Amino acid sequence: MRFFLGIICLLPVLHAQSIGAKYGTRDPIACKSTKDPARGAPSPDLAAQYVRCGFEHVDRDNEIWILENLKTDIGKSRPFTRDLLNMTDADTTQPIYPIRGSYTKYICREKQYAPGKNCHTYESTGATGVCYRTTFGDWKCSLLDLNEKSIPNQPPPSGK
Repeated sequence: MRFFLGIICLLPVLHAQSIGAKYGTRDPIACKSTKDPARGAPSPDLAAQYVRCGFEHVDRDNEIWILENLKTDIGKSRPFTRDLLNMTDADTTQPIYPIRGSYTKYICREKQYAPGKNCHTYESTGATGVCYRTTFGDWKCSLLDLNEKSIPNQPPPSGK
């Protein structure tokens, strides 16, 4: 009985660690903390991490959204202005930082539907966005490219 209960306790852990497996890719990235840096701009690498954390997920249509080949560059700060993004949680006393970058966006259905061709990719070479602090002191960063190139029936990212 003890062995059986131990397996039941492990099932949610095993499932949570392999959500990407049914899509043939890695799990979405989740940030443990979005508080750094306490002062000044996030580094390009940290901005990229925060973009991923805010973007990657499994949606209500049961599709996984993943970013790969993400590169970001961060600009000089400027006073807060409400950009095109929904920034209702922004600390309006803090500056915002413009960012630009490139990425490959994957939106994938479960691999059972079309093994090896279950993803739609979007190639971006000119994405723009912002990084800003929330009223709770967390960073949020977003990138968007209205001219990204869409390619259907692609394999998922390798998951590594």
